[in-house]
Amino acid sequence: MIHKTRKHIKDTMWSMKNAFRGVSFGLNSERNFRTEVAIFIVTLVYALYLGFSYLEFAIVFLAGFTVLGAELLNTAIEESWNRLHPDHHAEVGKIKDLASGGVLLVGIGAGLAGLMMFVKHLI
Repeated sequence: MIHKTRKHIKDTMWSMKNAFRGVSFGLNSERNFRTEVAIFIVTLVYALYLGFSYLEFAIVFLAGFTVLGAELLNTAIEESWNRLHPDHHAEVGKIKDLASGGVLLVGIGAGLAGLMMFVKHLI
């Protein structure tokens, strides 16, 4: 039983290492991801300044990390298709546009949720 638990912990740590490496890749190579991280940090600082409640902070964190996760998934999709079909291909472009559209919708939703909370504190 203890051996299985140790293996599970080791496997989990390995998975976490890989996940953090993916975030690092995003920070080092993806301009959009860096921009979104900067916007998220500014949003958190401004929310602190305005005295957001715990629930409002939870919404900001959920929305912000959802946008960042969607951006990394979009990057993974685009990178995969770029490797599979390095030449321009209309169907590949459609797939990549769909993934980007998903990020756009998540970003709009996060922005609207944030706007609603910030306006409440500014009025």
